Amino acid sequence: MGGRSKAFIEIGGKPIIEKTLALFRGLFGEVVVVTNTPAPYRRFEGVKLVSDVIPGCGPAGGIHAALDAIGAPMGFVAACDMPMLDERLIRRVCGLARGAGVECVVPRSAAGIEPLHAVYAKSLAPRFETMLRAGTRKVLDVIDASRCAWFELSGSDLRAISNFNTPEDLAALLPGNSR
Repeated sequence: MGGRSKAFIEIGGKPIIEKTLALFRGLFGEVVVVTNTPAPYRRFEGVKLVSDVIPGCGPAGGIHAALDAIGAPMGFVAACDMPMLDERLIRRVCGLARGAGVECVVPRSAAGIEPLHAVYAKSLAPRFETMLRAGTRKVLDVIDASRCAWFELSGSDLRAISNFNTPEDLAALLPGNSR
């Protein structure tokens, strides 16, 4: 994406991060952004900025940092490159985590799992840390070792969890296009 942070790519004249933060502020009492470049995010009020506790570990490191930083017993995690996040779907995923005796709720479909649109228990932070310090970076390793509730996705829900890596991916996600 030309070296530009995907969070700041504009859709409809607004950076994705602004839309995401507005959604999250309406859903959650605490919003944490994990970034190793906090300067451009400082303008957003009501957001806790944290960096990776163990740098260079990719998404697993980001999830670990978020879980380490939250005050709640569970946290919803999403990637910064998901421009079609859907409040209804997020509420459903979070609802499955309440009182279910699970440590994570992860969406899956015929295409695979989406660990970056999921709910994780704060109590998993030490498990992530142990894994990362051992050199393992696969989020699925923690999920497999946890009490996980799988959330089956299909239809329009798949679009809501879609991310992008190229301008073509992004164009396919925008309203009026099918993926």
